[in-house]
Amino acid sequence: MSPEELFWELAEPMLADPAITRSTMMGLPCLRYDGRFFACLDRREQALIVKLVTLMA
Repeated sequence: MSPEELFWELAEPMLADPAITRSTMMGLPCLRYDGRFFACLDRREQALIVKLVTLMA
């Protein structure tokens, strides 16, 4: 299985949420939540890129 196939296989359960969509960012496959990027696959480096946020208390 290629890294991209694995990325989409892992993403499949999340795509059941209508707020999460398949997309691209700078030509890379990515996932968006309410239109904002939160995960993508860097094909060249075969690396998962995930956006982390700081929670304010």
